[in-house]
Amino acid sequence: MGHTGELTTLDLLGKLDAVDKEEVISWLMQCQHESGGFAGNIGHDPHILYTLSAVQVLALFDKLDVLDIDKVSNYISRLQNEDGSFSGDIWGEVDTRFSYIAVCCLSILHRLDKIDVDKAVNYTSQLQKSGWWIWMHTWWRVSCRANLLLCGCPCYHGALHHVDKDLLGWWLCELTSQIWRSKWSP
Repeated sequence: MGHTGELTTLDLLGKLDAVDKEEVISWLMQCQHESGGFAGNIGHDPHILYTLSAVQVLALFDKLDVLDIDKVSNYISRLQNEDGSFSGDIWGEVDTRFSYIAVCCLSILHRLDKIDVDKAVNYTSQLQKSGWWIWMHTWWRVSCRANLLLCGCPCYHGALHHVDKDLLGWWLCELTSQIWRSKWSP
């Protein structure tokens, strides 16, 4: 289901019509599970990652009308945990990116009211205060994704005041310096 990037690139190049839209949509809809979530392929388990990809592809094709939006948004809302975090699927793996994915997907569907966005924002904000940024600094060398995770959730909810700008600036400078040293210095 990782075709979102390729299709977006084709769209930016004005070549989206090179793809058989109906064939893609037909396959995509066969990947939807009865729970409302989408799987990476037909017959696989649904996951929040693939659900966002499916919603993005349908939005790109201007075909969100083929979705039962309430069914998809209910699937995502059931994945929110008590602390505001999100599980990726029924097996319960929690990952910070799932919070961003949930908020992003429901924003596209205009269904942010289905989750407790305040809890999602507070969850990602607590990670910043707990030293998560330092851990991210050592684990992800190049991490635009980390910025999306910690700034994206609050941004969708108009709560960027939760982001510690000084800490974010420090972290980006450190990350950039480390990347510079590892890639371009002898």
